[in-house]
Amino acid sequence: LCHALSDLARRLGVAVVATNNVHYAEADGYIAHDLLRCIGAGVTMATPHASRPFNSERYLKSAMEMRALFEAYPEAVASTLAIAGRCGDALPTGEEITPRYE
Repeated sequence: LCHALSDLARRLGVAVVATNNVHYAEADGYIAHDLLRCIGAGVTMATPHASRPFNSERYLKSAMEMRALFEAYPEAVASTLAIAGRCGDALPTGEEITPRYE
């Protein structure tokens, strides 16, 4: 699929970007995300259901991780980094932003 999309982008004269489905900021956010999905579905963490992610890879990856994932498409990573460089840092870092429940 990546080869087909890359070829299509070349034919259309548009840039290809490397993306990752992001649901939480850091890799260790998987368990909290999974727990929230279970709460939303009304099931326990031991119960499989369709709205749970299949793995813990849905975090915001670093440039180095994206380069490794898209090593066959360095132009896609370069385009993504160029776009990121034009964006402001809007996410708070180093602070807890989820509600605390007793």
